[in-house]
Amino acid sequence: MADLYADAVDAADVEPELEATTDFPDAPLPLIEVVDEEGERKLRLVPETADVIAAIDAELCVVAMCGPHRSGKSSLLNWLRDPAGSRGFTVGHGTSRQTKGLDVWGRPADIETESGAPAALLLIDVEGLGGLGVDANYDQTLFALAALLASSLVYNSPGSLDEGAIASLGLVSRLARKIEADEAGGNSDHLPDLWWVLRDFALELVNADGYEIDSDEYLESSLRRTNRRESDEYRAAIALAFERRRCATLPRPYEAESDLRADTNKPPRPAFAAALADFRRRLLSERPRPKRVRGAALRGKTFVALAATYVDAFNAGATPVVSSAWMAVVKAECDAAVDAGVAAHAAALLAVPDDAPEAAFAAARLEGCRACDGIVAAASNDAVLRSSVGDRPLLDARRRCDHDFAENLRRRRDRCRTALSRATAAVEKKLAPRLRATRGEAHTTCTPFDDATDAEQAAADAVSATAALQTACGPGDAGFLATAAVRWAAENCRALMERHDRTRDAEAQRAGEEIASLRERVAFLEGEQIAMRDAAEEGRKAVASAQTDVQRLTSRCSALEADVSRSRAAYANLAKDAASTKEALADANAMLESEGKWQAQLQDRLDATIEEHLEAKRHLVARATRAEEAVSSYSKARRRYTILDLLLESTEDAAARLDANAKELERFLVDLDVPVGALRILRDLGAQSVSDLAFVEASDFDAAVDLTDVQKRRLIDAIDETKRRLEKRRASTNACTIS
Repeated sequence: MADLYADAVDAADVEPELEATTDFPDAPLPLIEVVDEEGERKLRLVPETADVIAAIDAELCVVAMCGPHRSGKSSLLNWLRDPAGSRGFTVGHGTSRQTKGLDVWGRPADIETESGAPAALLLIDVEGLGGLGVDANYDQTLFALAALLASSLVYNSPGSLDEGAIASLGLVSRLARKIEADEAGGNSDHLPDLWWVLRDFALELVNADGYEIDSDEYLESSLRRTNRRESDEYRAAIALAFERRRCATLPRPYEAESDLRADTNKPPRPAFAAALADFRRRLLSERPRPKRVRGAALRGKTFVALAATYVDAFNAGATPVVSSAWMAVVKAECDAAVDAGVAAHAAALLAVPDDAPEAAFAAARLEGCRACDGIVAAASNDAVLRSSVGDRPLLDARRRCDHDFAENLRRRRDRCRTALSRATAAVEKKLAPRLRATRGEAHTTCTPFDDATDAEQAAADAVSATAALQTACGPGDAGFLATAAVRWAAENCRALMERHDRTRDAEAQRAGEEIASLRERVAFLEGEQIAMRDAAEEGRKAVASAQTDVQRLTSRCSALEADVSRSRAAYANLAKDAASTKEALADANAMLESEGKWQAQLQDRLDATIEEHLEAKRHLVARATRAEEAVSSYSKARRRYTILDLLLESTEDAAARLDANAKELERFLVDLDVPVGALRILRDLGAQSVSDLAFVEASDFDAAVDLTDVQKRRLIDAIDETKRRLEKRRASTNACTIS
């Protein structure tokens, strides 16, 4: 059996080799516990596990496994971690739950993200949904917490995609969708990719037309609208909460129920092993996305801080707002970096002795600023912080360092002034009797200096004054003279320092006013910069959304064009069939019409022949009489050719003559500029040819509403002219006959 399992794995694509980091515990750890506080369920982030995850200094790809209670989530997660399934998360086969809250595997695996950057893979096992003793709110909280922490959410459910499975996931997806709706910016990158895994799947993947489809197409077809309100709401909740979704099917791992026990080391069936290897490759080898919030990839420390913020929000009964939680984490990271940088700057200043020159103090300040900038820049250069705060932490640290330096400099100068005053007072008390005698001479040789040039001159004057004092006081007073010189120099230095302090204070006041103005300008520019950055971010989001919509519309247009092409081809075929059918129908109608005419003509001939043989003479007399009566009474049913004429001629000749007469009559009307519609009126009056117009009277056109008065008058004049011509022709014919 082990050989079959190995062959099945080799037959699938090569599985990803997950290299685990060895500095972390290779065991499941409780990440978020469910505790009872005064009769209420509360979530608790386990500090020990949080410390382990915070030590991960790499981008995190988080795979969370959730699904219905007792559906084999932990077993599938163990197979994903290790296909041999040697050990892993706790698996049970009783009615009680094995996982409470969220567990995480302590040792992350080293993988590569979609961009090729190194990352750490975390596996999270979520408590089963829908168990005994819990309500829907509890299940929704756990599901939403897993969705907020994961970059790939695996939803494990048994069987096929039926209404029950869709309703179960749709219910818990509503809270995740609500979290998405609470985001002001509409940024949905904090929601994970959905992987719906169908366990013990035994159906064929075909569509309604019988064509083979893959598991992803099966999922999308199951999420289409059904025109049932409640079912469509569940489908919409899943589609809106998880824009990126995929599906995988796994057959039953074992034939026998006894092989499903946790203590069974028997390898699963080859079909299951091959399907598991394919799912593992798609989930882990195709460079998964790192967990991102507002475009920034999370590392261990920020992941833990964000999880703590989510736990606090759920415990307070509120829906987490991702942007607020993220900004709280970013602010904490920035404050810690700024505090560390300012502490380094303060340590550099404290290392300078009090009696060191001011240049050494300034050098120490420069060294401290560099150390502070290095610490803050190292933290804010992280993409997680840089994407949210920019250069604000560095500017805050520099402002605090400037303030600390100014305070240190002020205290240092205050200490110097205090020491100088004390030394001067002591010297005056000790040398007062000696100096009174020589003070006048000393003041004649030196005055307090004003600048560096005066200071050099004062030093030369001090030498002369000291020599004069020594001459006046004698050789035994050298020590007192030196002390007096020091006192005199100190007095001059103090005077110069006070003058410089006044000048510096005035300049500092002006500089302070300029700095305040500049700070207001900087604050305004920072606000403008933030607004421009936000606008640019919104623009980028809009462009990305538009590009996504364009891609979707392009795909939809391609599909519609293909459907239109197929419809056009089908329509062309139908048109050809319709034309062929129409031609066949026309031929059949023509044949039926010809057959009917032939039978009618045959019947007429037979009737006429019989009538001719029976009453030939009487018939001819009656026909002549009726013709005379029709002419005298302006009969509208007068016809140029009688049935007898048709019988005397062949059918073809009679039809040709009738057609010729009709065309002649139509040309006659065209020449008169009378509408062709008048032809129908003339035929109703019995005129089939031009010669028949002799039997039409002007009063016959009174009811003709299709003709204007001018057209009626023109037609009546033409009929009268025709009658005159026929009379002349008849008279000429009679004359010829008589002659």
